[in-house]
Amino acid sequence: KLQQANPNYTLESANVTGGQFHITAAPVTIIAPTLTKSYDGQSYTGNDNQAKVVGQQAAKLNYSLTDLSQDTNVQNDGYAITVQLGDNPNYNVKTVAGKLTITPNTQATVQVQDSTKFYDGTTQADTT
Repeated sequence: KLQQANPNYTLESANVTGGQFHITAAPVTIIAPTLTKSYDGQSYTGNDNQAKVVGQQAAKLNYSLTDLSQDTNVQNDGYAITVQLGDNPNYNVKTVAGKLTITPNTQATVQVQDSTKFYDGTTQADTT
């Protein structure tokens, strides 16, 4: 095939020297999602807990996201959603963390019973 591609030259195997062909890893960035939900005592169940892949599209990158199944309460600064990488030898992978924010439920109502207590030097009140 080399001779066919170069008809103006006579090539023999002695005239051909070996070379190296380098394949570099394709750059990819995996961005974890940023999610918000209102407190309901349950873990996040939305269907948008998926990472976004930017760069060279891979047939299948090996990664997972933080498990959110135990994150149910409001927390300052939210819960980090990180990307845990598996084996991706053909890719130079960078990751960007996301966050789950659980906001206080503003629909809750609380009804407090009226109570009366005569001062007796204690802080205990009988609410029955």
